[in-house]
Amino acid sequence: MSTETHTCTQCGVAGVKLWRAAMSLSPLWCAQCGTAQAGLENTVDAAGCIQGKYGPTDQIYNPERGVNLLPFCPVGDTAWGYTSVPPEDVAAWKALPTAPEETP
Repeated sequence: MSTETHTCTQCGVAGVKLWRAAMSLSPLWCAQCGTAQAGLENTVDAAGCIQGKYGPTDQIYNPERGVNLLPFCPVGDTAWGYTSVPPEDVAAWKALPTAPEETP
């Protein structure tokens, strides 16, 4: 999985975990911008998880829009569907830092 050409649409950070809206490839958000646009405090941990209604999740839920922000795992010019990501791409996404100052 290659993410070096993908950046947060809002702040421009690259080389970190990114999220996308369900059924969309753009815009992409880093943890800070994704939680802000969802109206949440940024409590995304190093594993890319945030406390959801039913426990830790890698999806950032925006209750106002009823949309989940899903981990962005690119494949060519598109992205894997949430339940179709190969295990090695899940591991690669999890290995990325959540914020620019973190080391994987």
